[in-house]
Amino acid sequence: MYFPYLFSICLRYTNDRDEAMSVLNLSFARIMMNLKKYDSSQPLKTWIRRVTLNCIIDEFRKTKSYKEHLQLGNDAKMDNASLANDHQTIGSNLAEVVQTKLKKLSPVTRSVFNLYAVDGYKHREIAEMLNISEGTSAWHYSEAKKAIREFLEPEFKHLVKNGRASA
Repeated sequence: MYFPYLFSICLRYTNDRDEAMSVLNLSFARIMMNLKKYDSSQPLKTWIRRVTLNCIIDEFRKTKSYKEHLQLGNDAKMDNASLANDHQTIGSNLAEVVQTKLKKLSPVTRSVFNLYAVDGYKHREIAEMLNISEGTSAWHYSEAKKAIREFLEPEFKHLVKNGRASA
């Protein structure tokens, strides 16, 4: 029942399906080991989601060095060669295309974007979770928005020029 939901959360924070499955398996193990800690006054889905997010964050901290996360490699730049092919996909499934582009960002930038924009955490909470400052969290969120904007701008520029959309 919760597998597709939790797998989609894990996939959003990782680079590939195998890594997402690994984190999901760890999450299930933690859920089972901590089931006695579940407070039945809150929804089970919310508790399971929180345990999964904590597992993702713990794995993130364990497997990557802070310095490695701050470097924006060439993968963080939008690849113009694939842009033309991606334009066809945008109309049919914008969210999937944006997720594909987010995977090209550094792991910390992608995580901050997901935690803030998708999961609704505040920069203060994200900073505590990832052991970074609030300002660094806000900077990573800004970088992710900028990268998505740069990717989407060519696709929608014609709408603005034709007066069908406002700035």
